[in-house]
Amino acid sequence: MNCARKLILLLPAAALLFLAAQSAPALAWEHSEAEEDWGPTCIARQGHRTGSIDIISSKGTFNPSLLISLPKYPGKTQDITVLLRVDRGNNIRVAGAINDYFGNIELKMSRDQLDSMIKGKRLHLAIEGGPTVTATLKGSSAALRAFLRCAGAG
Repeated sequence: MNCARKLILLLPAAALLFLAAQSAPALAWEHSEAEEDWGPTCIARQGHRTGSIDIISSKGTFNPSLLISLPKYPGKTQDITVLLRVDRGNNIRVAGAINDYFGNIELKMSRDQLDSMIKGKRLHLAIEGGPTVTATLKGSSAALRAFLRCAGAG
């Protein structure tokens, strides 16, 4: 079977997987540690309908970034404005950019923002030129507290 035929046979399965991911419920928040190019890394993560939200920091060095994974990104790669809001709180304007290493939108996070996520119920991320991602924070407390301890801020 030639390559073109194999590709045509695979496309319907890929389309079904994409449609299933679109309607899948959000995954639980989880904490993990990984080895990246720069060394040990702390991660708090939740999958959402169209990708994932990851909070990462070097282990023992509190420098958290929030990475937003989407199926399609805004046309520009720098100076992407994201309005971050927890529950019905105020929108916080955060400057983001496409991260060269991960390829996702990256926002620098503060301890106050992480603390509000631990106490909150919903995270809203309105991305300039892109979608608004809403993620549940239900059950995030344990994963985010473990992340803070790992990153040296807990």
